[in-house]
Amino acid sequence: MVVRFMHPPEQPLRLTQLAAALRQARTVVQSRRTPPAAKAELAVARAALLDAAEAYVAELHLLRMPVPPRLRDELRLLRSCRND
Repeated sequence: MVVRFMHPPEQPLRLTQLAAALRQARTVVQSRRTPPAAKAELAVARAALLDAAEAYVAELHLLRMPVPPRLRDELRLLRSCRND
């Protein structure tokens, strides 16, 4: 007999929603970078992107899924920008 652990159906949906929020946050940061770029608006957009990335990574950890290297590096960069 094989027993498989199944996640509740809302978890994959939550991951999909967090991925969409992450893509949207990246789009907002990209739009804030274009001239004329307001430093304060860009900082707010980056903070929102950091929040979205951290939420997505937290959900990946919860589901015991690997964090893609690109996302891991992006998160590290966003955290370092926050501390500047």
